[in-house]
Amino acid sequence: MDNIDLTLAKPDHITSLATSAHLVQVQTKLWSATKTDKEVSAEVTINKRAKEHSAKVVKNLFTGDRDYSALALYRQAISNWNKRMTWDWAGDFRCLPMFRLNQWLSEYEQHEKVYSDLVENFCNTYEDKINNQAFAQGDMFKRSDYPSLSEVRGKCGISNMVIEVPTSDFRSAVSEDLAMDLNKHYQRETEKIVANVMNESWSRLHTFVKRLSHACSDTTTGKNGKEQKPRVYQTTIDQVKELADLLDTFNITNDSDLSDATNSIRRTLAGIDAESIRESEATRAAVKSEIDQMMNKFTAARGVFDTEDDE
Repeated sequence: MDNIDLTLAKPDHITSLATSAHLVQVQTKLWSATKTDKEVSAEVTINKRAKEHSAKVVKNLFTGDRDYSALALYRQAISNWNKRMTWDWAGDFRCLPMFRLNQWLSEYEQHEKVYSDLVENFCNTYEDKINNQAFAQGDMFKRSDYPSLSEVRGKCGISNMVIEVPTSDFRSAVSEDLAMDLNKHYQRETEKIVANVMNESWSRLHTFVKRLSHACSDTTTGKNGKEQKPRVYQTTIDQVKELADLLDTFNITNDSDLSDATNSIRRTLAGIDAESIRESEATRAAVKSEIDQMMNKFTAARGVFDTEDDE
């Protein structure tokens, strides 16, 4: 047993991923502010002549409260921001390109401050809000539904975690057969993760390129009979260029198709801005033609541009 080499070899691309990315996690806690009312639930089932426990009435404890709504909306905004900045990994952890680490940390601090301020704003008038709900909920109101202020503070908050991509060699005093099984499992899971990262990269590229193609469509005639130029925004062009640069840095499998696509985008958009696309039909037609050709090329080669834009 002592002479068996139990080092589990790692795929080259996991090492590449480890040197080009970190794993990050953002947790935004928010008290649900809901409560199941068993008495009202029973009343509903009785009044409707339904079987016992066939209905459940869940009360919104802060219905119509703007401060709580602001918290919930901003929590979703943080989630959307983190998804845009990162790639899917596993569980709550997401894969962040090293290229974006400083930007992510800086923007997280801003989100942390805003979210914390919103929590304080809600908590500072917590008792007054409960009193307001006595009128809003009528006979359904129960003061016992509301936890103490300290409990609410404990249920609301934001935190983050940044760790390295794990590259352990999994040495362990196990049999050779088990070591081989572990190695195969590690290989499969790694391939799934890397495949997901690359598929998401293609998906993001598709989303932005499709958006730019649509923006370069021909002029249309409005309801007033006047010609309407395409709505092209500089932010769209900048986002496409930024994504092309990012995917070059984050091309963890050295995908030649992805490199060709990003190079094609850079060549097409070199010296191009929103104003030139809006004002020049020739420029607009040339940009649309080239990016559509790129999209069609990789549709045939990889089938990656066949999903609808989800944004």
